[in-house]
Amino acid sequence: RCDAVDLNLGCPQSKAMKGGWGGALMEEDQWHLVYAILRHACTAPELRIPVTCKIRIFADDRKTLRFAKMLEEAGCSFLTVHGRQRDRALHHAPARWEAVRLVRDALKIPVASNGGVSSYDSALRCLEETNCVAVMVATALLQNPELFLPVTEAETEDDASTTCASGSSKPSLAQGVRHCLMYLQICEREPPFSVRWARDHLR
Repeated sequence: RCDAVDLNLGCPQSKAMKGGWGGALMEEDQWHLVYAILRHACTAPELRIPVTCKIRIFADDRKTLRFAKMLEEAGCSFLTVHGRQRDRALHHAPARWEAVRLVRDALKIPVASNGGVSSYDSALRCLEETNCVAVMVATALLQNPELFLPVTEAETEDDASTTCASGSSKPSLAQGVRHCLMYLQICEREPPFSVRWARDHLR
């Protein structure tokens, strides 16, 4: 049993773009299909849970707003906006929180911000600058599962974590070892489908 169904419209991976799913559905000639899928899901009597969406921004903020408003009109209950475009060349570009803020201010449904959050402090800045109800983090949490724990004064003195020039919070060697052991304990309780998964995660 799940609490919601999410329609990911922002995946920029080449297999998604070539396969006609994920970020490919943000192409304007596919908007009618997105609207139809979302509308059907939101009105289906068999599906009595919220339907949420995740998107990326366009180069043109006006186009981003049109797309987001269409999703809201179709019945989207919660929208996550990644502040980068789908172009893989822009994968490491700074997230445009100001574009996310435009979407947040234009919609009535809750909006979460994704992209550009690499530390506890940057998560707080993101919330302040976008006025979103939440932040979504992916890559940075793989590097540091304790990302959202505020760094205490004692930890700072003990050099338990280090901060890069980019502002991202990187775990120390001791933290990295602890994270690996915690992960292996989880794998022991809930064995993964393949040993390769655990190996790749630890890498």
